[in-house]
Amino acid sequence: MAYQDWFDSWHSGEVALRGYFRPPEELTAEQIPTHDRSAAHLMDEAKQLIEDLLAYRQALAERYGALETMPYKLCLELTRNPAWSRGRVSFDLRLLRRYEDGTEVPELTEHYTGPQRREAISRYEELKRSRPGITARKDVSRRSWEH
Repeated sequence: MAYQDWFDSWHSGEVALRGYFRPPEELTAEQIPTHDRSAAHLMDEAKQLIEDLLAYRQALAERYGALETMPYKLCLELTRNPAWSRGRVSFDLRLLRRYEDGTEVPELTEHYTGPQRREAISRYEELKRSRPGITARKDVSRRSWEH
């Protein structure tokens, strides 16, 4: 199995080696060949896992190199987040690096409560002015389903 097979539909994965063993002193002559085969099988799996991990590390290095050289745009976002259950509102201000392949890396994240709306908007405007040419998006209006 290659390292690409580790990941599920949520793009996360886990790798584990498991084996059940007992102390050799407790085994009978009939049990020893079974435990020996289990140990050999686990060793083969471990060797394959080491090869897969080496390939994974190589892929990580390639990805790092690609991100370091890939062009990106700075994006500034101010978003209004209404809470469904409590009727409260919050605001999130994010400054992102958006790479060509769609990867987003946050450079700055600030959270404001509803009463801090003016502070959030003024901070957004301040950051927008300090970085000419930045892609900016402000979404602070009420949604149609809000009262």
